[in-house]
Amino acid sequence: MASAFHLIALPIGNEEQTLEAALDALREVDSGESVFFSEALAWTAAGSGVAYARMVRATRQRNVNVVATLNLGSELAEDLPGRLPDRRYHSLVVFTRHSHVHVPQAKILPDSVEQRVGLEEDSLPVVPYRRSNLVRLDIDEQLIEVRFLIGGDAAVLTDHPPRALACDVLIAPTHLPVGAEQKLRTSLGDAREAGVASTSLVINGYGARADGAPICVKLEDAADNGRAIAAKPRWPSAARLQRRLYRYTANRRSRSVVDELERLSRDAKRKDRIPVLRAPRSPKVELGVYPIIIAM
Repeated sequence: MASAFHLIALPIGNEEQTLEAALDALREVDSGESVFFSEALAWTAAGSGVAYARMVRATRQRNVNVVATLNLGSELAEDLPGRLPDRRYHSLVVFTRHSHVHVPQAKILPDSVEQRVGLEEDSLPVVPYRRSNLVRLDIDEQLIEVRFLIGGDAAVLTDHPPRALACDVLIAPTHLPVGAEQKLRTSLGDAREAGVASTSLVINGYGARADGAPICVKLEDAADNGRAIAAKPRWPSAARLQRRLYRYTANRRSRSVVDELERLSRDAKRKDRIPVLRAPRSPKVELGVYPIIIAM
């Protein structure tokens, strides 16, 4: 790709510290380049509002592009295709160096703690998004077609055959519990071999418990086939992708995203699999296209 991509995993914990780590990282990025942060630059409504304003200012001042995820309501996610009014989404946000902001995708499978908190509380909830959108990025006059898989959204890959999901790049901003980031990396390798995309990017946030044991492991991984592969009409082994998923139920004791990740990191039944809160017979997500070509 003509423009440099920077994959930057953020620490998980205090929202203010996460935002400051992101702003510090931007100081090392050259003018005109693009940054992809790991999942959840902020996760509360208030924190996301602050992060949104700071990123608008930072991208303009430093002449860089930033792709991050935030907890946004309809007033800030107004161009998210098919959004429900008066609902919040764990939204993918593209802040461009041209002072434009786009919200082309949102998290399809939010974690249990993201969905559970009552509407009156400031922190959450968000609702599941029902579409996987093809997002077109104009980077140095080169059109790049991208699909984003936020958190455990890799579980929706088998909703459609590889040919229907075909794009240039799969990008996964996540903060998966320890071990799951490698299962995701393997699943994206299978997707590349099936011709869904020739390139995949994983940016997994990181954090540890008080005793030093990891909750999430830092990963900034870019993998490329070296050549385009014709997308297959069907998955060679959808069952193999499904075996890497851990379908779990909501836990009422988790009071924050960090609590939920710590719980999942300790869960012996998970066996390093990707945690997914999704009923076995959930309807397939729709395929869509974000209507605006995003100039970066």
